[in-house]
Order: sequence, then C-alpha cells, then structure tokens
Amino acid sequence: MTEAWAASAPGQTPTAGTGVPLHGLDHFPGTAWIVAAVAILLVALYVYFRPRLFRRPGDDEQDNSVFAGRTRQALQITGADAAAFEALIQNLNDCWRANDIDALSLLATPSMATRLTARLQTQLSHDKNWYVHELQLLRSDLIAAWREDDIEHAQMNLRLSTLESNGSGETPRRYVSREIWNFERAGGQHWRIAGVRSVD
Repeated sequence: MTEAWAASAPGQTPTAGTGVPLHGLDHFPGTAWIVAAVAILLVALYVYFRPRLFRRPGDDEQDNSVFAGRTRQALQITGADAAAFEALIQNLNDCWRANDIDALSLLATPSMATRLTARLQTQLSHDKNWYVHELQLLRSDLIAAWREDDIEHAQMNLRLSTLESNGSGETPRRYVSREIWNFERAGGQHWRIAGVRSVD
C-alpha cells in the first residue's frame, strides 16, 4: 500500500518499486482476494486507531478514568475557588506567625495538619522564630483539578513574594519562590490545604 511506484517507459508494463510487473500477480490464483483482505484489514485498523492517534489537546481532560475502584472526573475551578486558595495561604501564614496550632489545624487536611504542627513545634522547641511580615501572591496557575467520589482536588502552581526575618532585629529580606500547593474539599465543605512543595 505504501510502496513507491517506479516510472516506466511508454509501452512498458508499470512496475512497483521492487521491479516486479503488476500482471505477475495473475500467476498466483487467489492472490487478488488476499490483497483485498489485507486492504480491508488496514482500513479497519485505521478506523479503530484514528481517534486514539489524532486526539485534540484537552480531550483527555473531558474523559473520566476509573482507577483503584474510584472514578476520576474533570473539575471546573471558579474565581471563588481561586479566592479561597489565596485566603488559605494568607491565613496559614497568620497562624504560623502567631504559633496558633489549633487554628492552623483547621486550615489543612488531617495528614497535612499533623506535618505542619510537628514542624512548628520543632521550630518552637529550638527557639527559632522565622517571621513572614508580608506575603503576596504574584501568580497562580492551575495544574489540574478533579473529583474522586465526593472529594474535590486542585493543584496550583504559585509564585509567592515574602518579606521575611528571623526575629533577631535584622532587616527583613524579600524572597520570591515557586511552590506547588494541593487543595482538597470533601462533601461541599471548605477547601483545605493538602500539600505544599517547593519547586525552586
């Protein structure tokens, strides 16, 4: 089907790229049926695989996939959701500065709250306070958002600017960082912080 046909002189029998005359097939009974069957098979394979080979960008986001017994569905993030994410980041910073473990635990999922609490307690036990005097969200980009059963997930790529000091009287310094934040919301409740990872 994909052979390149060789040119032939006027009056000569056209030949394939292999140099075999086309009428040579007549010497093999039933060959024409074999060629027809192969052609039909190739057309069937093309029709089957074409939707998978020529998917448009974003098609996968509209599909649902089942894994580990749960259905994963694409989720639409609204402006209200983005505002909730920013408020969570600011509130977490405020709780950290105030050493308010109880309030901090309300902002995160149970597993994330446990990690944050342990980190804050370790910092306090070493009498090392690090203050974020000012936090600004410079940019937020949605990486992925989905729903598994009744739990909604959102993963954001955030660029943050912070003004920080260690509480020793030194002049605060400005830092710019990029972090991946995961948020979760169960059963229509409020969003909570599920994970933070630096990518700088």
